[in-house]
Parts: sequence; C-alpha cells; structure tokens
Amino acid sequence: MRIPKHWVLGEHREQDPQGRAHRFVAWGSSLTSDEDAERDARQRAERLASAVINGRRPDPYEYLSDRPLKEPIIREMEEDGQVAAAITRNRYGAAVLNTADICFVDVDTPAGRAKGFFDAIKLIFRPKTATERFEAARQEQAERIRQWGELNGRALRLYQTARGLRVLMTDGRHDPTSPATLELFHEFGADHRYRQLTKAQECFRARLTPKPWRCGCERPPCSFPFVSHEQREKFDAWLAKYERKRREYATCRLVAEVGQPQDDAQLRLIVGLHDELSGVHTELPLA
Repeated sequence: MRIPKHWVLGEHREQDPQGRAHRFVAWGSSLTSDEDAERDARQRAERLASAVINGRRPDPYEYLSDRPLKEPIIREMEEDGQVAAAITRNRYGAAVLNTADICFVDVDTPAGRAKGFFDAIKLIFRPKTATERFEAARQEQAERIRQWGELNGRALRLYQTARGLRVLMTDGRHDPTSPATLELFHEFGADHRYRQLTKAQECFRARLTPKPWRCGCERPPCSFPFVSHEQREKFDAWLAKYERKRREYATCRLVAEVGQPQDDAQLRLIVGLHDELSGVHTELPLA
C-alpha cells in the first residue's frame, strides 16, 4: 500500500526570463522518513517551477499516479509484520478503510437521463419519478452483480450505498494492480476515479463514514497536512461536530451475500471492521 506517513512542505525559488523572482511550494511525501519527504517536496517544487516558467500549465488532477493522497493515518493493522490495512481520513473528513489485498469495488449508479425535452420537464416537476428510475437502475445493477457471482462460482458481499453499490469480494485475496482486478472492475462497472486511485495507492478503499454534506455538516475549513497549529485547531473543532452528526447515519447496507466465503482470518477481520464502522447492522439512513 502506498499511504505515506511523512509529509513535508518544500520550496524552490527561480527567476523567469524577465528576471523576476518567484517562489514555488509543493508537498512531498514518503513512506519511510521526513528526509525522503523533504527531498520529494523539493523535487516537486522544482518541477512546478519548470512548468510555470516555461509556460506549461501544471496538471491539477488529484489522482495522478505519482501524487499520493494527503490523508492522515488513524489506525494501522498488520499481518505477518506488514501493514495489511489502514484507516485514513480523506480530504473532506470521512474515515476510509484501505486494504492491501481484500477487494472492495465502488459502483456508482448513474442518474436516469431524460428521454427528450418533455420527459426532462416531467422529471423537474415530478422528482419522485427520477428517484424511482434511479432505484430501478440500482436494482438492475445489483441483480447483474449477484448473477455474475453465482454463474462464476465467486463469493461476495453486496452493499447498497447512498448513490450506488459496494462489492466486497470474499473469495480470497486480490492484487489491486493485477489484470484480473482490472477485469473485475470492468465487469462491475467500477467508478473511473476509484479504478485510478486503486492503482495509484496500490490498495483498495472503502469509505466508512458519511460525506459531511449528506449528514448536515459543512466541509472542513482546512485539510491535512496542516501548515499551522491554528489550522489543526480549526480542523479538530470541525471534526468534533462532524463526529456528532455522522453517528446519525450509516454508510452502506448489506443487500446480498453470494457464495461461500474463504476461511481467512484477515478477511473475517476486515469484513467485521467494515460492517461495524460503516453502520451496516443499523437501521440508520444512508449518507
């Protein structure tokens, strides 16, 4: 898993062709030390400077393969001396379960498109119809995944989320970067960004707590890594409010189990942890 423990803010100063001085800053990361993170930060700042000075626009896309997500590690779980899973907090404050080889797949259900101009007007004035179409599409997705599991003799747990489905493969271990996993993502219609992030982080991910705007909470005022004590204090105050709000909601609900799960202690641990922390066994509304 590529989840850096060390983050350092680096800088690089350079003059443009007109002789004007500029200061460029960038975050660097490392799995092992602050020194490596500092070196990475300087190199990133230098690349940023080169791009800007030479008239190239830096790519802001968050899921670039060489740019790990800036997420603090809340908890780590080891297996045979290696980190097998970790809970991190993402950029908008939700807790996320990261696993080295226990496969999660996020499947978003697309909103139903209007069938022409008059149908679009109908959906505006009859939002219940749009909801019904969404639910029908989600049920169709769920049935297709369930049938796939049965036809191929695979074991999985299928969950409903606020805007789609989540699959937890219980038939064994999976390599997040293997062709077989990419094929599995394609088969289930996995979210495009989720596919890229799985490859970049070399792990699978499952959000455990609600998105803040779905549980009556604003986005955090700042995000990790924090550049000052004041930022950390503001985030902690926001987090206390979010923790109160998010307990009123669940993140997913189990809708089907297919096949016989593999007898694997680590797999059972991850299933139990995921289900407990995401509120699977509650009747709370999804968010």
